[in-house]
Amino acid sequence: MNWEKLLRDFRENRCILLLGPRVASDGIVPLRELLAEHLAELLDNEGAEYDPAERRNLPYIAQRYTNGDRKRLVDMWDKVGDFYQTHSQTLPTVFEKLAELPVSFFVNTSPDELLHRALLAADKEPRLRHYNFRRPVPFGGKDLDIDLVSPQKPLVYNLLGSVTDKESLVLTSSGQVTFVRKVLEKNPPLPDDLLAKFSPFHTYIFLGFDLENWHFRLLLDALNLAGSTAFAPQADNYPMSASTRAFYEEHFNFHFEDQRIEAFADEALARLKGDGAARQKNVVVIAAQEDGEMLTGLERAMLPAEKNGDLALFHRARAQFGQDVDEVLKEKIAAADAVLALVSPDFFASDHLLDHDFEWAKEWQRQKPGGLIPVIARSCDWRANSELRKITPLPDDGLPVSLAANRDEALQRIVEQLKRRLA
Repeated sequence: MNWEKLLRDFRENRCILLLGPRVASDGIVPLRELLAEHLAELLDNEGAEYDPAERRNLPYIAQRYTNGDRKRLVDMWDKVGDFYQTHSQTLPTVFEKLAELPVSFFVNTSPDELLHRALLAADKEPRLRHYNFRRPVPFGGKDLDIDLVSPQKPLVYNLLGSVTDKESLVLTSSGQVTFVRKVLEKNPPLPDDLLAKFSPFHTYIFLGFDLENWHFRLLLDALNLAGSTAFAPQADNYPMSASTRAFYEEHFNFHFEDQRIEAFADEALARLKGDGAARQKNVVVIAAQEDGEMLTGLERAMLPAEKNGDLALFHRARAQFGQDVDEVLKEKIAAADAVLALVSPDFFASDHLLDHDFEWAKEWQRQKPGGLIPVIARSCDWRANSELRKITPLPDDGLPVSLAANRDEALQRIVEQLKRRLA
């Protein structure tokens, strides 16, 4: 394994992780194979015939189960949904480790949400999307700005469908054929914003794939991965013939490693932590609603630092749907390296902001002097506040961002000055 290159690619946000069916397992058997056995048991109960040697072959067993009957297909969708709900209660440790890696973009070929849950548990803010080969599904939305995707706000794309959208599931042999044809015909197309993430300048890490599967080669070609660098830990993967290995090495520049998936994750994390890179700094921003445009500009200025893993940003709008925003904000402030108060007339006019967000930040500041930093968004008498007047504001020259000749440059200078203070 060329760890020097791989660690550099992690640091420069050039790694894309692709998860195959062997990653999601009960610790021994992949969930995909357990699902096939579950459907095979149902066939046994019906007295249906099938090749027992293919009992763990999901496309084959699913095809035998549906037998071309649409009603049986819908019935199978429901049984698959129930299966994953039952078998996804416990989060496998391998997902917890993969979620810690500084990766902005994951492609998942299992329909479960285990990786999404692991990223949430790792205190990240993932966005989950999927492909439906039967009909187009929205890719963008208010919760996803592709330009803001980062290791802290990663995108998980379920390529073969999602259990939350059962008709998107690619399960049967005929479904596989239709799926590949639809992708190649671009009907419906994979999202342009998604395809733009695949380039020869990225490094692709393949975990748990059956590389003997013919449709996988067509997918890689459709994603334009020829010429890219790809790493594939292979010790606990599906067996592979010498001719298949040679094909992937020559055509897709694969580098196969005699290492188990979880061992790879362990070593990657250990090397990243011991690589001399500075610990990621946690930054919380508190601001008035009226300064939302200024907050968005600051967020964009911080994006390169987020993608490189230097900074992790949080503000109220980044809370997940359904979370208690106040509780999450208090937790984030408690774990912060810096709390930026985006001061303006509206900041000091907001009783709710002063009594909640700012009060929690002041309490934290007493335990971590100097951590609460005023960012002068607009002209105001911020020095009248006893907690803030003792601290040198951002920008260092004290000029309100709103009065800067170039607001983007002013926000970028604030980020650079903040990084120097946190170094």
